[in-house]
Amino acid sequence: MERTVRALKFLGEGGVGPFSGFRWPLPEGGAPGAWVEASEATRACSRGVHACLPADLPYWLAPELYVMELGGAVTRAELKLVAPRGRLLGRVEGWTGERARELAVAAVLHARDTAVAILCAEAEAPIADRIAACADVTALEVALAGASPSSDRGKLALEYLDDAACSLASPVVSAYCAARVGLDRRGYLAERAWQAEWLARALGLWEALAG
Repeated sequence: MERTVRALKFLGEGGVGPFSGFRWPLPEGGAPGAWVEASEATRACSRGVHACLPADLPYWLAPELYVMELGGAVTRAELKLVAPRGRLLGRVEGWTGERARELAVAAVLHARDTAVAILCAEAEAPIADRIAACADVTALEVALAGASPSSDRGKLALEYLDDAACSLASPVVSAYCAARVGLDRRGYLAERAWQAEWLARALGLWEALAG
């Protein structure tokens, strides 16, 4: 019997691949969708079935999220898994438009704390205190409108934070801008890792992958 691997896949509405435009056979009546066969000679982003681990999810946000099964030689590429074939096992019902907005709000408030740390490191304590006191995004937007750090790093962090706070209507954009508050690659990856942990906890993804 072929060894299979459980993973996750973000798709557009109706199970359509956001990049490929491929319409996936959807699970129905408790039964998995049909297997989709791709090239045995897989190559990330061009050949094969692509899926995610929980850590990859913030980079691929889309309207629908599914647990999927990968078959064949599964390989790890940057921010994704690639396999010759796969099928959708079931939709993660907890991932909705409302939950996506909750992620965006949580990401903004976590990035607020990152911005506060950057401001403190740049000797911008008065502004850091005002930002840290904001308990919600509305208060944060007000505080950001009146903030004018003297340091370049402080200014940039608050610009990204403001972009994130103003983009809640588009959680993909908001989560991305929130991650950029980290400024350098290490900080960006740390924010994305936090977002991934939030998604895994909120949606019970480790339990879903365990079957």
